[in-house]
Amino acid sequence: MDGCEGDPDRAQRVNADGVRVVTEAAERVGPGTRVVAVSTDYVFDGTKIGPYVESDPTNPLGVYGRTKLAGEEALDRSRHAVARTSWVCGRVGRNVARTVLRLADEGTAMRFVDDQRGHPTIARDLAGALIRLAEEQASGIWHVTNQGAVSWFEFACEVVRAGGGDPAIVSPIPTSELDPPRPARRPANSVLDSERYAPEQLLPDFRDRAARRLALQHLDVEAQRGGDVLVVLSLCRGLGLRDQRLGGGEVLRRQCGLRLRGRIAHFLAQLQRGRLRFLALLLRHGRGNGEGGGSGEQRGRDGGG
Repeated sequence: MDGCEGDPDRAQRVNADGVRVVTEAAERVGPGTRVVAVSTDYVFDGTKIGPYVESDPTNPLGVYGRTKLAGEEALDRSRHAVARTSWVCGRVGRNVARTVLRLADEGTAMRFVDDQRGHPTIARDLAGALIRLAEEQASGIWHVTNQGAVSWFEFACEVVRAGGGDPAIVSPIPTSELDPPRPARRPANSVLDSERYAPEQLLPDFRDRAARRLALQHLDVEAQRGGDVLVVLSLCRGLGLRDQRLGGGEVLRRQCGLRLRGRIAHFLAQLQRGRLRFLALLLRHGRGNGEGGGSGEQRGRDGGG
């Protein structure tokens, strides 16, 4: 986002012209071809009291938001779809959640802004929603995020907590104290709601998903490195297992008699069905595989937006 401020021509080519080119190609393929263009919460200026819905007027604050809005306007929304999302995080790529986990493992204190609010979105949940929009040949604008409005400070605390750490390592600051200051202005409120989805169709609270995704991410990393993993299981009924400490990926596979991912997937399924009260995966060694580079590390220590 900040890079768009320094190179607006490139931002226009990617965010706006790119959508137009893809849409034109789709129309040449045939009348049944549909495009789902991914847009952003930053098409809004953040001055609204309460969440933004699809019909709210737009007013982007910077180059990124303006070029994404131009991309929305580059396609025929009576035929194609725009999916606005926000604060995306996942197991790969540079994102705040991975940076927070890495810095928390290192014991590094972090400061995150507490005056910008939005909806974090789990990448896998977003991907599923985009596929459904395409399969249903949806058209028009859709707001697609997980639920759970938080500030960046509150989000960082939730990520640390989900990773088994102490949220006290994270401190709140106002945007005005970011060091260095961000080139692009962020809306204070970019919480997205939907007037098109029924309540039962909305993506779940990010906290429900984040703990499971982060648990899988960490365990996969530990299995690859052969480090020790502490698996703490609290069982309501029916599984017949006890809390146990396992030595590493291969040991876990031998003891469980199943592949590592398959066994953990089984635990997570039981968690979803209410047969487990919680499933906590705590790492003894290993720091994850978060963002690299000095600029990413600085943003993680003093972050937001």
